[in-house]
Amino acid sequence: GNQATALAQIEGGLLVGTPSGLGYVEGLKVRWRVASGEGKLPHPWVTAILPVDGGVLIGTYGGGVVRRAGRMADKGEWKPFPETEGLKVNTGCLVEAFGRVYAGTDGTGLFRLSKDGTRFERLKLSLPSQRVTALFEMGGFLYIGTDEGLTRWSVERDGQP
Repeated sequence: GNQATALAQIEGGLLVGTPSGLGYVEGLKVRWRVASGEGKLPHPWVTAILPVDGGVLIGTYGGGVVRRAGRMADKGEWKPFPETEGLKVNTGCLVEAFGRVYAGTDGTGLFRLSKDGTRFERLKLSLPSQRVTALFEMGGFLYIGTDEGLTRWSVERDGQP
């Protein structure tokens, strides 16, 4: 598709998410694409991209989150987070704050990647709404936008053992 729903710079190129998949553009050329039916993305509608050590996290609208490990020039290894299956990650709602990764969803609230990076867990926060529409970290707080208002949560406290 022509509609870009998520962008991220990585390894000198640009990852582009669309409602029909994900592509990697480098030097004004599409180096690779992943579309529905290939089994790499849990859902083709890519809404959020977050570069992390050793790869990238990709949020989808209706399929949850998947990790693509490896360099962008390689085929990469695709690993879904089964506990996020079916989640609708909203556009731009995959952020890193104070060393932790957070995912905002449409209807199921806020999720956080475990410290060891192996699984997402749902946070039981009192939010204005479970429809998280925006996430932003500033000054030790995670600002959480919802369709019913804005709240903030101390991520510095979350980072403590």
